[in-house]
Amino acid sequence: MRVLLINPPLTDPFQIPLGMPTLAAYLKANGVAVTQRDMSLEFIDFAVHKTAAEQSWDPDQVRKTLQSGSFYNMRLNHLACLWLFEILALYFRGFGMDIGTPPEFDPSFARLCIQSEKALLHLVDDEQRNPFRDFFESRLPPIVKKLSPSLIGISISYEWQMIPALTIAGILRTHGARGRICIGGPYITYARNRLLNHPGIVAAADAYVVFGGELPTLELLRRPRKQDLHQIPNLLYAVGNEVRSTAPSTPLPADSAPVPLFAPSALKFCLLPEPVLPIVAAHSACPYGQCAFCSTRHAYLGRGNPKSIEQLFNEIGDLHRRHGCKHFTFNDDCVPLETIIHLSHLLIAAKKHYRFFAAIRSSETIQEEDLHLMKRAGFFRLQFGFESATDRMLKRFAKGRSHADMLRILQLSRRAGISVLLSAFVGFPGERMAEARATIDFFNSQNHLFDAASIVPYSFEEGSMAWNHPDRYGISPIAGSKHDLFHDRAYVTRSGVSRESVLRLLGKQPIRSRYEPVLGTAASLLYLSKYGYSSFMNMILKVRKKGSPLHPQW
Repeated sequence: MRVLLINPPLTDPFQIPLGMPTLAAYLKANGVAVTQRDMSLEFIDFAVHKTAAEQSWDPDQVRKTLQSGSFYNMRLNHLACLWLFEILALYFRGFGMDIGTPPEFDPSFARLCIQSEKALLHLVDDEQRNPFRDFFESRLPPIVKKLSPSLIGISISYEWQMIPALTIAGILRTHGARGRICIGGPYITYARNRLLNHPGIVAAADAYVVFGGELPTLELLRRPRKQDLHQIPNLLYAVGNEVRSTAPSTPLPADSAPVPLFAPSALKFCLLPEPVLPIVAAHSACPYGQCAFCSTRHAYLGRGNPKSIEQLFNEIGDLHRRHGCKHFTFNDDCVPLETIIHLSHLLIAAKKHYRFFAAIRSSETIQEEDLHLMKRAGFFRLQFGFESATDRMLKRFAKGRSHADMLRILQLSRRAGISVLLSAFVGFPGERMAEARATIDFFNSQNHLFDAASIVPYSFEEGSMAWNHPDRYGISPIAGSKHDLFHDRAYVTRSGVSRESVLRLLGKQPIRSRYEPVLGTAASLLYLSKYGYSSFMNMILKVRKKGSPLHPQW
């Protein structure tokens, strides 16, 4: 048995997604031959070469800069990233699509196309308007002919990957691929209820896999293609104009998962001078799980499936030995403080010199000695959910801490020399304009307390407490939206600022420290590791003062 796993465009060119390597490791441990293709990274390389050739530019300039020591020259780094965005924008503009402006590369340009199931399926087959068809037509048939896989798995992390994913499925069927075509990934799990209303989309593949893909994939490999799928767990599949779903399976214990298998080709195309690999501490949602805005629990069956600290420690060591990797980003929405403290003790005792990024909960239980311990263990950057500058709003969405708690943590992190990424949103139903302004004002006036930030309009997302109990929060969902394939849903609120007002407010008061000084947590982690916290801070301050082509708001 042989499986081909594909990550379609477009995901972060600076970070390899974790889902495909995790599934590949499990299948290999069960005797299945696996080939991985990160076709997002390959597509970016294809688009750059194609467009650069038309403009008589050096197509390898971005790669030469970002995969070499020039990466650490912040000005050259910014220029290379800006050039990458501009050349990708040129490519997509040729197909009538807009990908936003740097540095916020926004592949949700797909929103311009996915107006309905009919529009999506039409675009997939449109040779003139589909920006991915030429790439896949030239690459996929030879790969499939050579491997002759029994199953082809396509992993979707974001909604805008639906266009390339269905393009892959259509081309494979056109060329007579004999293996089962399955689509899975985080976005498919989030959208599982909405996909029940889209038989045309579900029929584009043999099956859609939700939640954990390990057991369903093995079962699909063991069953003949014509056999009914109703006994295989975690599936959606089409029968005529009906979408059927199968029962969910009990998640595999996190400790039983083998170490993720990262493909050498993905490491080769990733636009970093050395690997920064993703890891997880648990195969479950945030253990706090009470915030009214959070939808992460919707993507998991049950709660509390952590790896043991020893397993996590050994996995990090294994990845270091395989790939020479010293830098890791935790993909968990929230790593428990106790996990990081215990892991830090193990790392220090073993005299390991790794570097980490992790998101943790900003709570009153964090003490100064905890942060100093984390820094010694290599946790150079932490992300905290700031959410709001007002206690009334923090209480309204059950954050479980006060604004004073957050200020204390930011000050302690500064003293410990830990870089902080702060995230927040404005426009939660019931929020007053003065409260939204207070949050924006904090990010602009107190940006000496953190190094990068993300502040966005509130998104009404499926599976959150607000989604499940809209009346409690004064939300009136707008039914019948054509955009029901998207992760968030249109709504009106019975009190507080509207989404339109929030968008105008953010437009008038841009956040001066909103973006990373270099793009993405992986890149920032490498900068912190090379230069140290103080020097990195000085770089940030210089960029904010002098400005940058990549960060015009600075």
